[in-house]
Amino acid sequence: MAVVPSTRIYEGTRIPQRVPTILDVDTRRHDPEDILRVNFGPNHPSTHGVLRLIVDLDGEAIAGLEAVIGYLHTGFEKTMEQKSWWKSVTYPARIDYLGFHANELEYVLAIEKLLGIEVPRRATWARMCLAELNRIHSHLVWLGTSALEVGAISMFWYAFDDRDAVLDLFELAGGTRLHTRYVQAGGLAEDLPPVLADPFQLEQVFLNICLNACQAMDQAGTLTVRSRPGEGTVVVEIEDTGPGIPADVRAQIFKPFFTTKRQGNGLGLAISARIIAEHGGHIGYRCPPEGGTTFTVTLKQARSTRATEHAA
Repeated sequence: MAVVPSTRIYEGTRIPQRVPTILDVDTRRHDPEDILRVNFGPNHPSTHGVLRLIVDLDGEAIAGLEAVIGYLHTGFEKTMEQKSWWKSVTYPARIDYLGFHANELEYVLAIEKLLGIEVPRRATWARMCLAELNRIHSHLVWLGTSALEVGAISMFWYAFDDRDAVLDLFELAGGTRLHTRYVQAGGLAEDLPPVLADPFQLEQVFLNICLNACQAMDQAGTLTVRSRPGEGTVVVEIEDTGPGIPADVRAQIFKPFFTTKRQGNGLGLAISARIIAEHGGHIGYRCPPEGGTTFTVTLKQARSTRATEHAA
């Protein structure tokens, strides 16, 4: 194969020569009549939408190759030139979707430097923590996909399981898993969530309680879920219109393996109580004489500080 001589990309360019990304077919080794030219990417699972390869094949052997790059961020820079800085915040994240938060942060840092904006300390630390999570996320994608290329599919699943956990934290903070636009000039779009909690463990808690309530009501009844702020807490109430918990077993409902149902292992409420206790909260219940049961979950709130508020 012969490398095509490097030439200037276009008149006026400051780049003296392009990277040799074109390999010509060596006619001394390959008959041009036997060459089949095919496109590989950019819409291909292995090229991830960012790379196109024009491949010249001689049977199963690669005789020539041209790499065409730049599909992902084509036009991004020019588009941003036509918009205000405020409207352009969402674009850097999409130039490299694995480093979405880092790219967004770099762009916003440039804006803040130009405008002389001082960022609150809390927002600075929150940005740093999210940037580190984004770096871990990027490395996990590299590790998982690189392992997959050599057939180590188990590593892929392990890496992407942890990646999902990182994206869950971004969703908790910014509302979406990718391209959150959470970073703003001057701080963040909003403060970090006020409740000190693992959202997935709490999801398990409320799922357990709601499932127990639905089973208690058999095939008819009403399930009501409501929340309200308390004194430095968040209170969630789950009320059902079932027959209520019998008085003689109420003291045992949070014990492991205790159940009054025909099916079940009796671990749902026990696990829920442990999770709430680990979060510094409390779970209780009340059974009024007229029937029904109301479970009350109380969680502590974190100290609320506005991360978007400019320092004086």
